[in-house]
Amino acid sequence: MKGTTFVALALAAFAGTSNIGAVAAHHERAEAPPVAYVWHTELKTTRGIALETSTENFIKSGALQARGVGMGLYTVTASGLHPATHVREFYYPNAASLPSPDVMTSTKGHMALREANEEIAGEIVTSTMYKTVMEVIPAESAGEYKVFVSYHMNVSDPANYAPLFEELMKNSDNEAYGLRQVIAGDTSGETHMAWVGYRSLGDFVLGFDAFLANPTTVAAREKFASMREVIRTAIVTTVVESGSAMFQ
Repeated sequence: MKGTTFVALALAAFAGTSNIGAVAAHHERAEAPPVAYVWHTELKTTRGIALETSTENFIKSGALQARGVGMGLYTVTASGLHPATHVREFYYPNAASLPSPDVMTSTKGHMALREANEEIAGEIVTSTMYKTVMEVIPAESAGEYKVFVSYHMNVSDPANYAPLFEELMKNSDNEAYGLRQVIAGDTSGETHMAWVGYRSLGDFVLGFDAFLANPTTVAAREKFASMREVIRTAIVTTVVESGSAMFQ
């Protein structure tokens, strides 16, 4: 998720205030996703403010910019019984930008983040590496999306699921969305995670019923039923991010 840390499937829920034509145009001109890989970590901590401060300091250190890497920290707004309080994501534009084996000791910024993690990051609930299947965010408004709804799924037919998901998004009012494939780190049967971005929680809930009632959505959900199982859903809100520039 860009944010960030990009959903659905029954696709149960999306809406926004975007221009459908602009979405399609953006997608057509994007030869490759600006984010190729995402390292997604869910944390449980009682020191949220300290975690946010350490993240801001790490971004300001410049340790990521040299490799063109983005970063986002999100608070968990809704996730059922899942215990995480925050989601931290790193956004990598290509394989060359992925962290080296000695990355945590290679710069003062990384060392400071490592020290802060030991003191305040709390418990790592889950950590997953994703490969991007699709990532669509209009360059002119990338930084405006602050709320992200995610759907963690087991997809049995990814070759057919991905184009159906993309078609549904293109024919909806959603202009920020993505689909990711699990590379490693799953413990619950998850193979994919889909996400949709909104400018606010209000934008999301206001369009929820209309989206589900739309005949296009109803037809898509019937097809999705044989291709995927939704394991869990979540809503997260951006508190710190440096990834918007990747979409410019």
